[in-house]
Amino acid sequence: MCQLLEKSEDNVKGCGSTICKRQASSDANQKWPDGTVFQYRLVGVLPGSDTATMESAFALAWEKWAQMCPTYKFQKATGNNANITISVVSSNDKDFAGGQAAGFAQKGPDAYLKGYVKFRNSALPSWSKASIHTLFLHEFGHVLGLGHSANKAAIMAPIIDKMTTIRPLTSEDQSRIKNFIASKTAAKNFYSNSNRPQTPQTPQRNSQRKPYNDNQGQNTPRDLNPIRQDESQIRHWRRV
Repeated sequence: MCQLLEKSEDNVKGCGSTICKRQASSDANQKWPDGTVFQYRLVGVLPGSDTATMESAFALAWEKWAQMCPTYKFQKATGNNANITISVVSSNDKDFAGGQAAGFAQKGPDAYLKGYVKFRNSALPSWSKASIHTLFLHEFGHVLGLGHSANKAAIMAPIIDKMTTIRPLTSEDQSRIKNFIASKTAAKNFYSNSNRPQTPQTPQRNSQRKPYNDNQGQNTPRDLNPIRQDESQIRHWRRV
């Protein structure tokens, strides 16, 4: 029988009455910058759970990743400064349409240095702290930049075994995240002011008139447009 499934961009194949994804997938191209503080906001609550239980499960899962990447921090956002959105969605969400996956996450940082995790609310009739923890442990591995593992026992396997128990990271999960952080270059926010191309400055026109000598020892403002001078003289001559 197939366990609860996690959705990814991998190809799928039939497995009984559900859909399994057994292929490994590549890691993200870039890592989060050193010193990143993951500040999350939670949108929605899973059936059978509550906000406090979900946040406690997130914190417990993060403690395991934090041991592998100590330069990162994870905390609840205050105000509008969230860079990670954790949301509870229905089966009609675009990332779950037509599949039986329980969760979905963006792999690595986007161009704005942001990410997200989604839980499909109907994947379980009632979500325990253990199931929230273990699915989030897997999904946040994607947020950090890891793809799926070919090792079925790993937390980062496409099909999470024993998802309803609080599982640790395997030695493979630990080595993969360490190697990923050590080998990848840090992403940059290409939409920040410091990374925008500089707009060339438009030179200012000098609107002051240059003086000229009127042969009487006085400097008088001179109109630099000879056509305007001629027209003025013509109008004067006509009045005479």
